[in-house]
Amino acid sequence: REQLAWAQHVGDGLFIASDAPALDQVSLASDAPFSLPGLLRALGPTSATLVVANLGRSNAREYSTLLAYKVSMRPTSTVEIGGTFMNHFGGVGSRGASKLDRLVDFLPFIDVFRKHNYTDTTRTLDVESDKLLGVDGRVRIAALGGVIVAGELLADDIDAHRLRTMLTWDGSQTVRLVFPDLVTSALSLELNAKHTGIRTYTHNGQMANGITTRGRLIGDELGPDAKQFGATLSWMPDASRTFALTGYSAIYSKVDYAPTDVSGVLTMPKARVYPNELRDALVASIVVRRGELLSLRARAGAERTRNYAFDGGRREDYVAALALQFAR
Repeated sequence: REQLAWAQHVGDGLFIASDAPALDQVSLASDAPFSLPGLLRALGPTSATLVVANLGRSNAREYSTLLAYKVSMRPTSTVEIGGTFMNHFGGVGSRGASKLDRLVDFLPFIDVFRKHNYTDTTRTLDVESDKLLGVDGRVRIAALGGVIVAGELLADDIDAHRLRTMLTWDGSQTVRLVFPDLVTSALSLELNAKHTGIRTYTHNGQMANGITTRGRLIGDELGPDAKQFGATLSWMPDASRTFALTGYSAIYSKVDYAPTDVSGVLTMPKARVYPNELRDALVASIVVRRGELLSLRARAGAERTRNYAFDGGRREDYVAALALQFAR
């Protein structure tokens, strides 16, 4: 059992978030970055990881399996790009699959071009697994004072015959801008925006437990069909003190869809639309360090939710934490 983090920045990670729970897994990874042969050498130092994990108990499809692999490259010292594939399948009560179908499931550059049967029960349904494919990147722009642009794109239920919906209501995106020197070197600003598609982590209800382990979501905590916009302003007057103020607004949507297969093309007309749940939060934090061995961390925040649980209610939540940390 070990924690993984496939994210370009703290607070991100559509596939495996930076604060994801530990996975019961077997993994194979490059011990150090390596160079690809021939013309591919221009892609720069490359690293790769393959993970097979058992997701344990769940309210549906218990002990399902997660297979994921990620490749990251650094063509220059200021640019990093990566690609990720994830396959969530099996578990108690799942349909069986032939060894050939399972092998093709693990090869997205083949499976993406297959014509999938989503709804016709008179023929074999070949979408028991939930397949996610995506890219991520990070660029540091020295000419703009070291501004960092990072982002990630995830497409759920990949299918070349549905390219438009893969990038819209089936897709999820994150983008983050980091200004490390805002007016002075002591002040920094981060801006971020996220959008998650209606089927992200859920596979249109067929994998109703989502991609979770021991009840916790592995990917972004927003979950499906949501948007979030946030900012963090940090002030570090010296190496011993850091003050930060974070605010965000999130929009959670709830829509009942009626999947329809028209001549082999899946559409998702809306059957019922509920009012959005709206969340606004503000969190302040302070870190005071005393040398390399001792630090004091304090955090306090409040969140207001309107139309809580989509039933018209209101809710206010508060958090406060104080920690004294020793390091050896």
